[in-house]
Amino acid sequence: MLDKLNETCKAYKRAINMKNKVMVVSKEGKVQCCISLHQIILEQVETYKYLESWVTENARCEEDIGARVGMAKTEFSRTKINEKKC
Repeated sequence: MLDKLNETCKAYKRAINMKNKVMVVSKEGKVQCCISLHQIILEQVETYKYLESWVTENARCEEDIGARVGMAKTEFSRTKINEKKC
């Protein structure tokens, strides 16, 4: 499928960035995959950030919730400091 995508990209004078990474999302546990393009195996990752949300290979959201709680905590702290200055 990736080879067909690459062929289509070439037809429109585009290219797939070789910095792309792959992820297998599965509730069954860690799944290894071997996806290559131009005989180069793409790196498989466990998490990545997409549209300000963390996506994980086990389809859980704990990491995203933790990051959002941390951002909220930082914002509340900054608001309290600004209120004391007024």
